Amino acid sequence: MNTRSNAGLGTRGTRAGTRGTRTGFTLIELMIVVEIIAVLAALAIPAMARQRIMTNEAAAVGSLRTISSAQFAHNAAKLTYGTFEQLAEGAQIGAGAFLEGGWREGIVKSEYVYTMPVANADQFQVVAAPLVRGQTGLRTFTVDASGVINVQEEIP
Repeated sequence: MNTRSNAGLGTRGTRAGTRGTRTGFTLIELMIVVEIIAVLAALAIPAMARQRIMTNEAAAVGSLRTISSAQFAHNAAKLTYGTFEQLAEGAQIGAGAFLEGGWREGIVKSEYVYTMPVANADQFQVVAAPLVRGQTGLRTFTVDASGVINVQEEIP
């Protein structure tokens, strides 16, 4: 004997007079939204990585211009090109330095490593190489006493 009562229920198991409206999302709808977000992320992430590399490279070129200007000023004042330490002399005590910002050999700025293999009375060379080639930059930049910034493309 069935003691359960279907009183108040319509023919499809819904309360009489409620029209069967639902709230929330079905699993299929949620899966479609997740898939759309995944596709958008797959398109956006590589573009953001390329933009990051371009930004780092532009910052490296700007830094090389600053270092080059400091070298020319140092040469005009002291008749020799200086190392990073010589260019930065005086910055710690508030005296005018040719190059400010804590520059030193092997410093990393904007994910580029800066080195100065040559600095003497006749010439200088500064190299800016990406910290992780392919991730933080694709090209190596150099500047010398000519003032021209040279680009060395990555060979795949």
